[in-house]
Amino acid sequence: LGASGVLLASGVAKADDPEAVLEDLVSGL
Repeated sequence: LGASGVLLASGVAKADDPEAVLEDLVSGL
């Protein structure tokens, strides 16, 4: 993972609803 990957991972980890964040990201791909 690059810097963006690290920021993304930390953002998901700190999210109140990580699963929803992941689903949103996956649907955006």
